[in-house]
Amino acid sequence: VRDADGSSNGIEVQRLKDKLGTRQVPTAELLLDGTNAQLVKRTRRPSVPPFAAPSDFIVVSEGRGVASIANMLTITRIYNA
Repeated sequence: VRDADGSSNGIEVQRLKDKLGTRQVPTAELLLDGTNAQLVKRTRRPSVPPFAAPSDFIVVSEGRGVASIANMLTITRIYNA
């Protein structure tokens, strides 16, 4: 999350949350101001009209959203056990 010169790359921690249950895993609100981003995956779907450009960018394959979330939850449960 830091640039080559050590600056914060536009990421600022706004507030650490005090939560129940998973206290060992810190959770915070982040302000992303001028943050550099990298494209994860670009797909071309011929059925999508040209004005719907943001939907061209997806992180997982269609129909795999729940499976991806389930995988994240499993990893989170292991770290919190």
